[in-house]
Amino acid sequence: MPRNILPIPVESLIKVTPILLSLTLVITLTVYAHAWHGLVGESGTGIASCAALTDVPVQQEAYALTQIDSAHLTLRQTGFEPSEIMLPGRPFLLAVDNKTGSGDVVLRLTHESGRHLREVAMPLNKARWREVITLPPGNYNLGEVRHPDWVCRITVRER
Repeated sequence: MPRNILPIPVESLIKVTPILLSLTLVITLTVYAHAWHGLVGESGTGIASCAALTDVPVQQEAYALTQIDSAHLTLRQTGFEPSEIMLPGRPFLLAVDNKTGSGDVVLRLTHESGRHLREVAMPLNKARWREVITLPPGNYNLGEVRHPDWVCRITVRER
């Protein structure tokens, strides 16, 4: 029978080994997590920290934020709400929600001269229309083609 040269009994080593392996694994994962967090940084992207680790200059493009006005209209069985809006002469977001409950709504944007500028079909499964529009100063009508009394008057003034 082989003789035990360690001062600790073999049975004790068998019981302690899984605990030591688990502790080693926890320490390794903790160190790895701290290192990863240091690379990723608070933003969570890692971009700022990676740029800081290298001395290579990184060109960043600046994007200008543009403020845009919006006009939100709701089409109901009684017509548009609101029935009149006034907007500045710059691009704006036109947002129309179809709450009529009927399908196949066709919206038409017309200049006061009678010239048709835009026509949008809104079938039953499409209850929203969103579009950025630029109109020169003037008076316009947004209406539903089969309901001549459903009209929103749009006045676009000078900037």
